[in-house]
Amino acid sequence: MNESNEEGVQESRHDTAKEDLVLQETYKETTGAKSNKSRGHGYMCNPTKNQLLHDRFLEQERELERLKEHIAEEAAKKEAEKAELAASIRASVMKEVQAMMAQNFNQGILFQQSAAAVTNLTTENVHSPLMVGTLLGFCLLVLALLLKNDYFLKSILKNDYCLILALAAGIGAALLFLVLGTTFLIRKLKEQRKKSIRERFFKQNRGQLLQQLVSHRTDIAERMIVSLEELEKATNNFDKSRELGGGGHGIVYKGILSSLHVVAIKKSKIMIQREINDFINEVAILSQMNHRNIVKLLGCCLETEVPLLVYEFISNGTLHNHLHVEARLSLSWKDRLRIAVETARALAYLHSFASMPVIHRDIKSPNILLDDNLMVKLSDFGASRYVPIDQTGVDTAVQGTYGYLDPMYHSTRHLTEKSDVYSFGVVLIELRTRKKPVSYRSPEGYDLVNQFRTLLSERNLADILDPQVSREGGGEVIDIALLAAICVKFVSAERPTMRHVEMAIEVSMRQKCTSRVTYPMMNLKRTTNLLVG
Repeated sequence: MNESNEEGVQESRHDTAKEDLVLQETYKETTGAKSNKSRGHGYMCNPTKNQLLHDRFLEQERELERLKEHIAEEAAKKEAEKAELAASIRASVMKEVQAMMAQNFNQGILFQQSAAAVTNLTTENVHSPLMVGTLLGFCLLVLALLLKNDYFLKSILKNDYCLILALAAGIGAALLFLVLGTTFLIRKLKEQRKKSIRERFFKQNRGQLLQQLVSHRTDIAERMIVSLEELEKATNNFDKSRELGGGGHGIVYKGILSSLHVVAIKKSKIMIQREINDFINEVAILSQMNHRNIVKLLGCCLETEVPLLVYEFISNGTLHNHLHVEARLSLSWKDRLRIAVETARALAYLHSFASMPVIHRDIKSPNILLDDNLMVKLSDFGASRYVPIDQTGVDTAVQGTYGYLDPMYHSTRHLTEKSDVYSFGVVLIELRTRKKPVSYRSPEGYDLVNQFRTLLSERNLADILDPQVSREGGGEVIDIALLAAICVKFVSAERPTMRHVEMAIEVSMRQKCTSRVTYPMMNLKRTTNLLVG
């Protein structure tokens, strides 16, 4: 097609040259006529030649227009061929890029490696350095494949900016899609991993067993098992500002559930050493307890390595704070007696619980909570053990708090309900004296119980009594002192039961100040002689 066009152009140029010769001859003849006229020969106009000249002139103009149109058509054809070539180059490059990306995705090499690498990171940040490096490597791979393409190189060398911009936009969109897709996939994988871990812990912690144990109580079953996600939201992911306090068995957080109930969530520090089946049984028992002086267990979360316990929230702090923190208002002797009897009542309830007696094993003033009305709420059953009805005790590893710990249990490792009686006796002494069982300020070897025994035997209790108790109390102060001395006797068989202790305190509160309490199975005179002797 190009050769035929060139031949047409050459023929038109040849015709144009002939016409130019004719015009020149005509011009010469005209010039000669004019010269003859000037010489006086006269000038005669030739109509035939003038008409011929005019026709040739018009023909030349038409030929010139045709030549212009031909040149414009050739230019348009060249532009169309150039655009077609550019489109062909662009299609070829994009086809190769798509084929390369399809091959990589089908093989799953780069994509799976980047996803797996970032998923296995311990950091919670999705845009980690490893992920960025992986995506950069993918970009370099795409660029290397493009540079191997001849069309791509030619377009760069020809400064085809439109094509370069189009390719850059395509690659950028592909990379953006890859980043978003990888981020979405990583989040999904993390969620699935967390879900898998939670399901594994739930099964490991015998969640199904707990569901079976509480299934007959629909009111308990609905709230008993709480998800980890809800507890994380309730505590702002266990933020330090939500901590209420901590002890040997764990940290307690304040939380607000989705139902707007304020709760206390206990997160243990150490793994539970005993059998998980026993723990689940205890949780099921505690969840069924309904006593006004025992903190209610609302539920538990079994989706962590160490189960989390959810209790009702008590707002007024602990007995320990009310006794030993100077900023607190001092408790009256009447309030202290009421706190003592309510604590004894709660322990008596635990020890005589119908389905399975429970030994608290960590009775101390920090575990006695007080509500806004100073009502006792016994808490922290992290060390508690249940005792089969046909047994009087269990052999177990020693747990408790120094200063409150039963010395006989410490030496024999045989746990009975009398171990709680000893610890309660220490609390009674603490209520009367407002002194801590142990203190870092005390001299080495100091022991509140031994000091109390010594002063009681010397009849010098006034030296250790809280002045407020001396002012507000009467004869019942001596009664409570004697009761406390019996509770902290070394031989556990010589200690009363918590039911007897509860009755004795109630009687002491009702009787006149001059009267004395006759303790069940014990004569006060004989007891006093034993303490003095």
